[in-house]
Amino acid sequence: MHVLALETSTRQPTFALADEDRLLVEWQQASHQTTAADLLPAIHEHLGQVGWQPNEIGLVGVSIGPGSFSGLRVGLTIAKTWCHITGAALIAIDTFDVLAQQVAPAPLVSALIPAQRGQVFASLLKWSIKQGEYQSLVEPTWWDPLAWLREAPPETLHTGPGVSLLQQAAGERLRVAETSVWSPRARTVAQLAWHHYQRGQRDDPMRVVPKYVRPSAAEEKQRG
Repeated sequence: MHVLALETSTRQPTFALADEDRLLVEWQQASHQTTAADLLPAIHEHLGQVGWQPNEIGLVGVSIGPGSFSGLRVGLTIAKTWCHITGAALIAIDTFDVLAQQVAPAPLVSALIPAQRGQVFASLLKWSIKQGEYQSLVEPTWWDPLAWLREAPPETLHTGPGVSLLQQAAGERLRVAETSVWSPRARTVAQLAWHHYQRGQRDDPMRVVPKYVRPSAAEEKQRG
């Protein structure tokens, strides 16, 4: 089965093309660009390079956040529209699961994403040998970095683009993953989507929504 995976929770959106669990292509937007405007044209360009037609995609995996408000909307809109037009299956992947999977099988993982205003979105995940995947121990929400450090056990491995905020607050007394795995990648979304698909998961494109965790600054301002 041909798989398209989208990861747009950061300012460097990525997509991947995989044949079941075999990665063929991973594209990442240049760091100086800050929108996902080029994502769809790039997907079509790389489909041509591997010789696939859009309707040959049987599975679309997409990360649903938390993360960039606009980025998540773009990624999910592409994924839902693709599935509506082609009939491909859709599987939504939590961005925290993506970050944790990239350091698997670390026993206990703190996944962190910047939440603006000096805060972080955070989740604590534990590796399940039986399930072969991470399971959330703490409901994802936003935290002050120092408060999160008091919540996470000392043996926790911290990862994700929000780690730098923890380092600023705590100095050197942290167990952190290699910086190369701090950014969520589409190849990991593809891996997780295929894993869930094989286990029978299917998500309804009409019901999947971004996991924002908190309102945007504009929404909070409107609410007073």
